[in-house]
Amino acid sequence: TGLMITTSCPVTAYAEQTTQFQEEVEQEQTTDVSVEMEELENSKASSGDFTFTVAANGTDITITKYKGSDIVVDLSQVEWVDGTTGEPIEGAKVVAISASAFQSSGISKIILPGTLTKIGQRAFEGCKSLSSVSFSDKDVMLAVIDSSAFAYCNVLSDYYSFCKKYRY
Repeated sequence: TGLMITTSCPVTAYAEQTTQFQEEVEQEQTTDVSVEMEELENSKASSGDFTFTVAANGTDITITKYKGSDIVVDLSQVEWVDGTTGEPIEGAKVVAISASAFQSSGISKIILPGTLTKIGQRAFEGCKSLSSVSFSDKDVMLAVIDSSAFAYCNVLSDYYSFCKKYRY
């Protein structure tokens, strides 16, 4: 007498299950990519993504730390909100980025407002994905870029042209 082994899942049913599983995985991957693209398109830093100070005049903002996760940050589009009242700060404008404010963050592109007058030491140091620095306005007030502001930004190819353009 021989031993007979039977399976509860014939080969054809297994093949159908495998194909169905592959289709589900492909659909999930497509959905994930779509969600990532949508998040990138809709990513917008908010004042909650920053630690910042407001000057005595009530409008001049100095960014002291970026805490967000967006890879593209447009500082000209941030609605600055008073942390105490929760109300928008009327006439708010970014005038300075403090030392180490964006240090080692994952940003790849930063759009600076024309109102910016100073970029502090090591402000963007170690931003290894940072590849683009630009201004949102044609009229730029930038007067100071402190030393090592963009140190170790390995893929920032337009840094020297940026500095030359703004005479640094």
